[in-house]
Amino acid sequence: MGNILTSAVFLPPKATYNSTDPHVHMLPTKEGYTLAAYFIKHRDARYTILYSHGNAEDIGHVLPLLVDRISKWQVNLLMYDYSGYGLSGGKPSEENLYKNIEAVYDHMISRFGVDPNKVIVYGRSIGSGPTVHLALRRPVLGVILQSPIASVYRVRMRRLPCSLPGDMFRNADKVELLEVPTLILHGTKDEIVPLESSQRMARKISEVYCQWIEGASHNDIDTTYADQADEAILEYLDKVLPRDQYGRPRTAVWSGHSDDDDEEPAITVIYR
Repeated sequence: MGNILTSAVFLPPKATYNSTDPHVHMLPTKEGYTLAAYFIKHRDARYTILYSHGNAEDIGHVLPLLVDRISKWQVNLLMYDYSGYGLSGGKPSEENLYKNIEAVYDHMISRFGVDPNKVIVYGRSIGSGPTVHLALRRPVLGVILQSPIASVYRVRMRRLPCSLPGDMFRNADKVELLEVPTLILHGTKDEIVPLESSQRMARKISEVYCQWIEGASHNDIDTTYADQADEAILEYLDKVLPRDQYGRPRTAVWSGHSDDDDEEPAITVIYR
């Protein structure tokens, strides 16, 4: 049953890049294979984003969608391919995706010299699984979840009240343990992962900021609706992550309002 579910869940595409690409880093793992990664540095980076992509895509697909936007965000970007995706070795599985992101994080700190206190983990769709996992096991400054899944079973069984044996990426059971500011982006017309799943997860997170993007579906937030997503991401980076001496956001976004009373906030706060 596990192998059948695994083969149905993971849909690795044919690699869209090759090993001769001078920007590709091959990162060794304890399991004996390597993981392919891109590390894009920004001269004036405030933070480093560790990005976990969606299903049926690899870092070659994703790079063109993000490379120009990181200049606007003023961040470094480290993205990687899961086992069996792109040029990464090994086979895709829930356990391996957890091992993958831990290995990449450790290389990010030791090999690329990234400050762990300035790391933001960002996961899209199935990438939300390893992202939440890592945020509970390594130091991170913040979490961004884009169209996150509540769990694999819940993608189909949308009213599932609790996790069932054999389910994978049980974010719905884990997000209440997140202790860092979390931004959730989700399209109101998502045809794959229902908006309601993000809304339910948001209610469990102690400090959460939400941007429900009107009209967006599952796969067009980074294209058609990139401006709306960037507005929320920039407000999160600019106003939420900088903290005062009491550990609160330095600006008034935490109250649900921007500094300009006439300006609508880009993100909505859900209180605990």
